Amino acid sequence: MFSKLRHLFPYTFTGYSCIAAMLFSACLLHAQPDVVTVPSQWFRQRHDYPVGKSPYGIATADFNQDGFLDLVVPNQGGPSITVLNGDGHGNFASDRTYPADQYITAVATGDVDGDGYVDIVAANGGSTGTISVFLNQGDGTFANHVDYSAGSAAGPIEIADLNADGALDLVVAEFCDFGCTEGQVVVLLGRGDGTFPSWNSFPVGKSAASVTMADLNNDGFHDLVVPDWLNIGNTVSVLLGRGNGFFRPEREYAGGGSPRKAVVADFNHDGKADIVVGNVYQKTLSFMAGLGDGRFRNRVITSAGAYPWWLVTNDFNLDGKPDIAVSNYDGASSGNSVSVFLGKGNGHFSAPSTFATGRAPIGLVSADFDGDGKPDLAAANFLDDSITVLLTAPAQ
Repeated sequence: MFSKLRHLFPYTFTGYSCIAAMLFSACLLHAQPDVVTVPSQWFRQRHDYPVGKSPYGIATADFNQDGFLDLVVPNQGGPSITVLNGDGHGNFASDRTYPADQYITAVATGDVDGDGYVDIVAANGGSTGTISVFLNQGDGTFANHVDYSAGSAAGPIEIADLNADGALDLVVAEFCDFGCTEGQVVVLLGRGDGTFPSWNSFPVGKSAASVTMADLNNDGFHDLVVPDWLNIGNTVSVLLGRGNGFFRPEREYAGGGSPRKAVVADFNHDGKADIVVGNVYQKTLSFMAGLGDGRFRNRVITSAGAYPWWLVTNDFNLDGKPDIAVSNYDGASSGNSVSVFLGKGNGHFSAPSTFATGRAPIGLVSADFDGDGKPDLAAANFLDDSITVLLTAPAQ
């Protein structure tokens, strides 16, 4: 257990909380009392399912084309990936586990070979610096993985067609824990047949904790938001896409303490993409209002809870305003949970409503798993070797 905790929190910040308080107390936003939080019965059901050892993320897609969403989890302690088939009612059954490369850190899904079936791409950190492609065999099962070089320490992945050739490409955050001098994101352009023979890199800070893809300046091209996990300035990098698989040089923005994951949506309803980042050691969320041209205003900070490790955005209360769910990790047997912040439509959020998960929920995904038209949540619990599925309440 202690080795797991040491990996998740490799640094000790002596006196950090008091420094953060002095720096950020002037802009700390407290929830406003006029907004009702998510009812405690909103996520009416919690189901936990065993997976492999030390699950480090989670993704969803319909792998077997039965019309129901399935889940895939990278098991860092395996190393392996576990596929769980959904039944359309919010229940999941472990289908099978596939061997993976050492130190698997993330998974993403997409039809990378163009055969109409969703495939799985995994990132392998440590000293390997590779990505593994698991091709769907057409029945929801997967062939043995094929590996491709992806720099030095592959981390979270995004999949999209970056150069408008009809083939899916990969963007990989090069996550680094120690001795980092320059971070980077790696782009692997796909051939449309499931192969990724070469890669290009783009510098970002010192360690790319994750990567989020969205069109930030309304030019129709995919842009990148990359929190810098180790930069002493705690920054967030924005790279604007050129539409050909390449990106303009990064523009850095001030972040909070150890920014880990960003989400993008129009949180203030002005028609422009905004950014919210989870700052792990500061236990806050940073809101960065978009100007519509790929630039962002100074951040506004709000308290998040215990170590906001991963973020997703969805409209959880179906009011047309994007909300945020955060996986909270505190390394103990209590306090491990998911918090939901309802958006007010003006860039501010309600006080969080918190729902229990397993221990160390460091991966999070949101989708409608039971077909009731409401978004649900699924979290990967690193210290429990399990996932937690939280289903929203039925319509009254």
